[in-house]
Amino acid sequence: MAVFRVEKNQNYTVMANYHLKDASLSLKAKGLLSLMLSLPDDWDYSLLGLVKICKEEIASISSGVKELENAGYIVRHQERDDKGRMSNIVYTIYEKPINTGFEPYVDFPHTDNPHTENPHAENPITDNPITEDPISENPHESNTKQQSTKQQNTKEQRRTDFLTERARESEEDLDQLLSEISETIGRPLNLKEKRICSMWIEAETDHEMIMLAVEDNLFRGDMFNLKYVVKTLGEWKSNGITNLIGARNYILDNHVNNLDTMAGDIEARTHRSGTREEIMSKNKYADLQAYRDAITRAYERGDFSEVINIYKIAYHKDIFGYLSAEIQDFIRRRNPKEHRIAENRL
Repeated sequence: MAVFRVEKNQNYTVMANYHLKDASLSLKAKGLLSLMLSLPDDWDYSLLGLVKICKEEIASISSGVKELENAGYIVRHQERDDKGRMSNIVYTIYEKPINTGFEPYVDFPHTDNPHTENPHAENPITDNPITEDPISENPHESNTKQQSTKQQNTKEQRRTDFLTERARESEEDLDQLLSEISETIGRPLNLKEKRICSMWIEAETDHEMIMLAVEDNLFRGDMFNLKYVVKTLGEWKSNGITNLIGARNYILDNHVNNLDTMAGDIEARTHRSGTREEIMSKNKYADLQAYRDAITRAYERGDFSEVINIYKIAYHKDIFGYLSAEIQDFIRRRNPKEHRIAENRL
């Protein structure tokens, strides 16, 4: 016969055992609710937050929460922001089910001990527990053990607090990303797209890089899907692009190169000399690229006065965002007023 022994320490959680004796709940649901009840009162309960501190995937956590919801232990409420848009989902956890219409509680049956003839006889084990160790301990050794246990409990609590805070921050980041992408594309995200966003948050992908990749794929219109954004981010990574400036310039150069190829084809088909140059001269992206390159060349040859002059006459409001970090820093120092205006445009 297998024997289970419990070794307890000083890190306890006090909770009602109602759900533990509820025969209608699965073992997973009981464990999940016990975990929730053990968390701090100000902890923000969310699926992503629970996934952060559990081994199970989000699908398993979600099914457990759904079971507890159906049983009346969890009540979900959808919040809305000041504009009436859906925002956070708030979970309220109860120690006993509410609004279920019935009492699912089933207590464990009591069984007589087959080795006890008189059920009212005194149980020498449970009725008269030994409160003192017959072998006296070394006071110094006992005190050392208590200090060690206390330190371990403190470390565990700090780790739990840290994970809880990280989970809360991740959930807030995910909510913000979902809201911003939905507003940009003009529709709610589907379940698969929400999972992609969750993966980005888990991988700590730069928020601005994600939104730039979203904007770069808006030309797809009704065919837009986050799978194209995933492809764009992967393409940037494979080309060594790790920041917003590099991504902006990659998009710009690709756009101008594609335009140049198209203009050359038009010139070849129409047999009109100068058509390609005419098309390129009227394109704002080609003009933006030309100003960026002129500023960069002036900076590289040390003609710093020319850098400022070209920057001032460039009518592109967002040209500052296409310049290297080194040139941006130079403009900040040499022309603080202009750079503040430029940064506000980004």
